Amino acid sequence: MNEHGSVQPPSTTDNEAALARARAGLYRFISAAFAKPPTPEVVGRLADPAFQELLERCFDEGIVNELRQGVAAGPNPVAALRQQFMDLFKVPAARYVQPYESVYRDSREINGKMVKGLLMGPSAQAVQKWYRLAAREISEDFKDLPDHVALEFHFLAELCEEEAGFHEAGQPDKARRAREMQRDFLKGHILSWVPRLAKAIHEAADGGYYPAVADLAVAFSRQELAALEAELGPAIASETPAYKD
Repeated sequence: MNEHGSVQPPSTTDNEAALARARAGLYRFISAAFAKPPTPEVVGRLADPAFQELLERCFDEGIVNELRQGVAAGPNPVAALRQQFMDLFKVPAARYVQPYESVYRDSREINGKMVKGLLMGPSAQAVQKWYRLAAREISEDFKDLPDHVALEFHFLAELCEEEAGFHEAGQPDKARRAREMQRDFLKGHILSWVPRLAKAIHEAADGGYYPAVADLAVAFSRQELAALEAELGPAIASETPAYKD
């Protein structure tokens, strides 16, 4: 409110910070979906018409319909989704899908043969360099490998939160660097393997909530990369950070 009592419109900085936090929220939703089974609160939010309307404005109708159907399946959707989560990401049985970047990207020589699908490959080491650059420690509560899909999306959420803080502090150069890091991590890591993970989830799950989450993750990542490259220029094609500070 100014000296005449009228309400001032939000500043550009306020808008940029709010947008960065909104983007962080969607990255956190994707991260949480791959990290643990949904709680009743998450299922309730997904069933909220207002939240579904927001998703419909941003994503393909088919993705939103799949999410809607996934959280409405059966008399106890929370239990059903928990079972789907365990089948896909925790129990190494027929429907198990490996949620690790190294499995999809890396290979190594074993007894004279190149073998793919192994854990803790160069991709895992590369993402750790990104975490160190951003001074991000893996929480002790996260009992998994550094290239798990949930942790990679959580990292993007933290970069967006960091960007928002820089906007609010009046530090546009640092906000731009945070956006550059988002762009390059999307290009160098997320979009180099998450589409293949999504394909594997589709093949294992035969429709429903988790294929829809995977499609949303891919669609949002592609939208983000396109917007960031339009603003900042092409991403740096490197798996490891190409910054001096």
